[in-house]
Amino acid sequence: MRSLKQPNLTKDSIFKLFLHYFVPITFTMLAMSSYSVFDGYFVSHRLGDKGIAAIGVAWPFFPLIIGISIMFAFGTSALTSFFLGKKKPQISRMIFNTNFYFLFVLSLIVGGVCYLLTGKIVAVLAPNLDSITFHLSVEYLKVIFLGLFALMLHPMLDISVINDKRPRLGMIAMITGAVFNIILNYYFLYILNTGIVGSAYATIIGHLIGSAILLSHFILRRGEVYFIKAFRFRMVLRALKYGFPQAISEFSASFTMWLYNYFLLIVAGSIGVALYGATLYTGFIYFTLVFAISQGLQPIISFNYGAREFIRLRKILIFGIKAAISISIFIYIVVFLFSPLLVRLFLQDDALRSEGLHAMHIYFIGYIFLAFNLFIAVFLQATQRVYSSIVVTFSYTLVFAAIIIPIFAKFFGLYGIWYSNVIAQILSLIVTVGVLVYEFKRGVLLKGKVKKISLLEDKKC
Repeated sequence: MRSLKQPNLTKDSIFKLFLHYFVPITFTMLAMSSYSVFDGYFVSHRLGDKGIAAIGVAWPFFPLIIGISIMFAFGTSALTSFFLGKKKPQISRMIFNTNFYFLFVLSLIVGGVCYLLTGKIVAVLAPNLDSITFHLSVEYLKVIFLGLFALMLHPMLDISVINDKRPRLGMIAMITGAVFNIILNYYFLYILNTGIVGSAYATIIGHLIGSAILLSHFILRRGEVYFIKAFRFRMVLRALKYGFPQAISEFSASFTMWLYNYFLLIVAGSIGVALYGATLYTGFIYFTLVFAISQGLQPIISFNYGAREFIRLRKILIFGIKAAISISIFIYIVVFLFSPLLVRLFLQDDALRSEGLHAMHIYFIGYIFLAFNLFIAVFLQATQRVYSSIVVTFSYTLVFAAIIIPIFAKFFGLYGIWYSNVIAQILSLIVTVGVLVYEFKRGVLLKGKVKKISLLEDKKC
């Protein structure tokens, strides 16, 4: 049965709708981030700085894998919201089922191949790594690859539930999985003394529990999108097209993380990797909140675009820009004030803690600009401006970072690497504004032009 009180995405106030999605999505994303944060905390305190460095080495591979899931999740959700807005739920169901089945099979194949190549993957991620850290990274990733299907399906299920107007269920599922992850991390690492593999098992089991809760929504038909016997391969291609901008974000982030690790190894050795790992763990919380701003508005944007509510779309754009900038500044202030505590969570050596403090203060300035860039990329993707969204995404995730990191590492050393994130995001901001102006000059949003998705609207669907 459907909920009796469903929000009206074309009539209710934007602020009210934003809170309806943003609050549960924020808790959902914080819960998801807690997987990484608590993994880092328990591994750091149980295995020391080598342990956190090992996971830090493995992290560039995660955005690559999650990027595949995100590509399906966001492409599927953007299309399902669009057709729900056009009052064609049967097409939305077809899209969801096709991509869910395809992603499940793909995740099993990718997990199996990666498991067989784990050693080579770690060697590529961090050349010339010391043997202890290398061994720990291989152990950790092998378990992750065994349960890769859970990590890849969880985001798609969560985002699909949110788009089907049940963000609270997504929040409950993610928090439940996160709580089990914390309990199991302690149990495996401190009671069973399993080492770094225990943390990996805790992560997989947590995602399995969260996914099981989300599956109930589709099995019990609690919304307009649910499981049916349907598969149309062309819908995979269409979802990939509209999810590609978000996937690029993850793929590019993977390469950028690798760049940071590569040059940090050159400048500061494994110490630099440990510093970056600690910064990333703290950054997961920051990025999660910034990401939640965009995702809190994405279902509203897609639905109104499908319903041809273009005046309302422009109001959502203005609201989103204000929300992204103001909330990201507030988060930076909070992180700055509590950074001494955050550093102590992930680094054990006093000298490393001092360096970690400086790294966070500098690196996270870039997140203020990232919030704006990310929201505009999601807005463009939700309104099916695919190529413009790709340009913005490439800018803030990869292009400028790839240019600036090597230069700043050479001339300014360790501090230059931290500042490179700030400069890259500022340059990306200039590109983002330019793309947005370009789209408005084309009249896409001013005149209300909607791209026809004939491939999905024909009778064969």
